[in-house]
Amino acid sequence: MTNIDSLKPRLSFFEADPKTNTIVTTPVNVTGAPVTNTVANHAEKPEKFNGQNFKRWQQKMFFYLGTLNLAWFLNETAPQWKPTEVRSVPPNAQVVQDVEAWKHSDFLCHNYVLNGLVGSLYNVYCKTTTAKELWESLERKHKTEDAGTKKFYRNLVEFL
Repeated sequence: MTNIDSLKPRLSFFEADPKTNTIVTTPVNVTGAPVTNTVANHAEKPEKFNGQNFKRWQQKMFFYLGTLNLAWFLNETAPQWKPTEVRSVPPNAQVVQDVEAWKHSDFLCHNYVLNGLVGSLYNVYCKTTTAKELWESLERKHKTEDAGTKKFYRNLVEFL
């Protein structure tokens, strides 16, 4: 008689870690080969923005935040609680929980972007309060500078 559990595909195996004397679980697929996380391999943190090549850095940061499911905070404003009656009725627990979850995720997104800036730029933009405000401030300042630089080089090439 065959044990039914031996016929199921193996989804992980156990091995001992000799350094810590603990058991480590490694996920494997049906064939027994280790499983790799391809998203984590492609979502490397972009290099810090130093004031040059803004569009390139912006695209890399947007992709990185997308892999963390935080990119949408760059364009969204915080949800607001609005009373439905003349007198102010306190919000229900779900509304409060949604707003708090939004604030936490926006905080993470805001700080991921801030940490993607070199120290001097960090000091300038750390006063922003939301990810959207930070992202728009960076775009206003550095997209126009990139455009001005491109126009300068194009005119220089035409002159020469």
